[in-house]
Amino acid sequence: MSVSNKKAKDRLINALGDLYRVERHSTGMSSAQKIAVKDAISALEAEYMAILTANGPASYLKVTNEFKNAKSELDTIVAERTAIANSFVTAAKILGSITQVLKLF
Repeated sequence: MSVSNKKAKDRLINALGDLYRVERHSTGMSSAQKIAVKDAISALEAEYMAILTANGPASYLKVTNEFKNAKSELDTIVAERTAIANSFVTAAKILGSITQVLKLF
């Protein structure tokens, strides 16, 4: 699939904007998650700079792979955050039950 430099540039700008928002506004990310987001941003910034200096058509298979890797890493972050949220709900239920039992004494 051939992608024009302009179209690739637009897609990179959109993806970078999304990643910048994730980086700035996501709370509770682990160090590994923060590093994964920063790595994705660095890779996309490098490709964006390459587009700005590119002459003629170029293959964006590498960028497509970076997007897939970034999506995979972000999906992992979402799964981890969901697991943490579920753990908090379970812990709250357990504490609620214990509180009710302790009230009996």
